[in-house]
Amino acid sequence: MIKVIIKQQDEELLGLQIKGHANYAEHGKDLVCAGVSSIAVGLLNALSQLCEESCTCSMSEGNINVEILQVNQINQLILKTGIIQLQTMELSYKNYIKITKTEV
Repeated sequence: MIKVIIKQQDEELLGLQIKGHANYAEHGKDLVCAGVSSIAVGLLNALSQLCEESCTCSMSEGNINVEILQVNQINQLILKTGIIQLQTMELSYKNYIKITKTEV
């Protein structure tokens, strides 16, 4: 299962972690993993190009981390957009992706 952890303080998004594998289908045919990966890479690309000084991003096998260092309108909009996309996937594939929010 893919686990998405949203880190927030009040209404401000302070971080995002995506970890694990969906195991929806065999390697190379897993549409859930492919969808989440596409959303995550788009999110990381947008943050690195538009907000590189206000956040840190890292990606390794089965693990993506975003940490917001300085909250601003652009990084909040990018994160919210990615979260909405992930929530849409969760609606259709709730046995393969789980999103939780945590206050920090």
